[in-house]
Amino acid sequence: MALAPLHLQDLKKSGLSDEAIAAAGFYSVPPRDINKIIGFKAPVESMFAIPYPGIADFKRYKLFPAISDKDGHSIKYFQQKGTPPRLFVPPGFDCTAPLWRITEGEKKALKGTEESINVIALGGIWNFAVKNN
Repeated sequence: MALAPLHLQDLKKSGLSDEAIAAAGFYSVPPRDINKIIGFKAPVESMFAIPYPGIADFKRYKLFPAISDKDGHSIKYFQQKGTPPRLFVPPGFDCTAPLWRITEGEKKALKGTEESINVIALGGIWNFAVKNN
């Protein structure tokens, strides 16, 4: 699937090559599908999907523009409500290597792997973070 110019620009800004982007399978979501995926009428103009290899039917999405929640916090990424955090294993990750690194964010893991750093990611860590009062 193809990427809209804005989405490709965002991925390139993260330092990703065309080859890494293609290998990860990122794609732009057709505008008609945005509110179906999000589940409500959101002020989102576009978004791209971040498929998770090996996890059928699970994706996260980067929103353009970011939206705000009821407390005014910016939401740049979206995943279906009620889905647990998942481990993003980028193409090229070597699970047999003696050293693994873990980061937050799919683009960081993909870039690290592209730079020969064996790295996986947790996506959306704020989805399960608990505020400590």
